[in-house]
Amino acid sequence: MAEAGSKQSKARLTAPLKALFERFAPSLRVLVPLALGTLLFLLGVFLAWQAMLVWRTQHGIEEAESARATIIAALASQIELSQRAAQAALDDAGVQQALREDGASAREAAAVALKQMLPGATDATFFSPDLDEVLSGDIKLIGYAKAAALMQAKVHPEHPPAEMRIEPGAGQQLMLALPARVDGKVVAFAVIELPFAPFLQTFYRTWINDAHLDLRQGDGRGDQLIASAGTSSGNSVGDLGEPIPGSRLRIGKAEPDYFIVTPRSLGLVALMSLICLLGGVVALWLRKVGSARALATLRRPSKKDGPEVTLAEAIKQKPEARAPALANAAAAVAPPKKRASEEVVSVDPSIFRMYDIRGVVGQNLTIGVARAIGRA
Repeated sequence: MAEAGSKQSKARLTAPLKALFERFAPSLRVLVPLALGTLLFLLGVFLAWQAMLVWRTQHGIEEAESARATIIAALASQIELSQRAAQAALDDAGVQQALREDGASAREAAAVALKQMLPGATDATFFSPDLDEVLSGDIKLIGYAKAAALMQAKVHPEHPPAEMRIEPGAGQQLMLALPARVDGKVVAFAVIELPFAPFLQTFYRTWINDAHLDLRQGDGRGDQLIASAGTSSGNSVGDLGEPIPGSRLRIGKAEPDYFIVTPRSLGLVALMSLICLLGGVVALWLRKVGSARALATLRRPSKKDGPEVTLAEAIKQKPEARAPALANAAAAVAPPKKRASEEVVSVDPSIFRMYDIRGVVGQNLTIGVARAIGRA
């Protein structure tokens, strides 16, 4: 008794759910494939967009490496030419003659002669060989960058590096601190400043797509940013950069800052996108034709077409061989039997309910009734 009561209570609880399911089942059969197909199609489009961003990132990294090598070679050559021109001006006879004399006036005369040899120089200053002006003078008046460059030239007189300096009123300048020698002896140190604009033009000349390059000054940590080039966002703080020979300049590379949430494997993301798109198409096709018809289409056997026999060939055959062909021909021309659908069908009105059609199969639900309802 207890078990029967529990079954009845469960039946009462599940009855509304069954009724609700039966009510919305036809709509769910249509909406679920539609929602699934739409979701898969949208996911496939999103993954295709992600695959494009992954490809652009990989392409941008390769292009940035190539562009950086090209820019470094061009700037290194340009800086070397400037250093050679400055050294040639220091070796000029007029400058050498002025430097043979000692004193501040002689160094001023050498600066005037040097500017005549380098018309493009914006400034030229000579300091004593011991750099007393720097060691015991006012460094603020001289400039911290200029003082550091002079000390670097004194420590490494064979290869003093060039660097960029921002001069008040003149903007960015390429500063060269070089030792001045007379008869092989260092008699002074010269600071020569050249316009930095031609070097920036060289930096911007190389086109960079899907990448980002920074022209910096320093040793790779806490560098001073001078200029940036590229079509993508991002910064090169995490990149030490590649130094430009003969200078304190370097080129930093920044990867494209694209919104990528998938693995950065182009083949994997492209395959996932293709699978989702195909899944969406299949789901929409199932929604259109229905699962039963789709399974029937997939399971449909291929027709094996045999050779057709013409009437002339059938007449030429022997009687025993001609009999099947004549039987087939007779069956083909025989009047068709009357279909069950053409017969008069009696439909029981009680099978029609509010939301569906219910009846007993074989009694008031037959093939003829179903065909008549379908044609109504």
